[in-house]
Amino acid sequence: MTPLTQLPAGAWRGVAGVFTDIDDTLTTSGAITLDALRALSALEAAGLPVIAVTGRPVGWSEPFALGWPVRAIVAENGAVLLTRTAADTSPGQPGVTEEKGLRPASGGRNQLQKTYQQDAETRRRNFGRLQDAAARVLREVRGATLARDSAGRETDIAIDHSEFMHLSERRIGEVVRILREEGLHATVSSIHVNGWIGEHDKWQGACWAARELLG
Repeated sequence: MTPLTQLPAGAWRGVAGVFTDIDDTLTTSGAITLDALRALSALEAAGLPVIAVTGRPVGWSEPFALGWPVRAIVAENGAVLLTRTAADTSPGQPGVTEEKGLRPASGGRNQLQKTYQQDAETRRRNFGRLQDAAARVLREVRGATLARDSAGRETDIAIDHSEFMHLSERRIGEVVRILREEGLHATVSSIHVNGWIGEHDKWQGACWAARELLG
């Protein structure tokens, strides 16, 4: 892989934006570094929008989508797109809608728009299946625990294997097997085993975000 600093100047002319992961890419030991924030700000100042793609939940991602110099965050492995919009204080402005939720930021300066790949009925139907699959994992895999950020998840589940708890490779494999037997997609990140229902994933979600935001 060629370092970005070694790319010829002409190669940059075709760059419309930058995708990045969050955990262990922008963050170190769970926190974003000052260098990473400076890099994001520099990209924004150069007119290159940054879209962060993560397996983290909507609830975890919301404050960062509002506070970091990024165009958007794609959360829950491609399921939800979080973008900032200018605050609208006109009478009758909805607080949350089914497909695109508008949630005021602190101080009312910006709002957070949530766009889902699946409609509300599909998400409701899938939620029960996800909880059943998670319960089976906890019953059958010794030492398995839900990720601590599970309360903020809307469209997937996550089993902690390396963030606060440790699962062996064999146990991780058991989790993946059970999730797939339950009809879920399952992937292993640096910290979690994620499971969800649907054809989306991080790559598909990144492409979706690019179409929505960059044309």
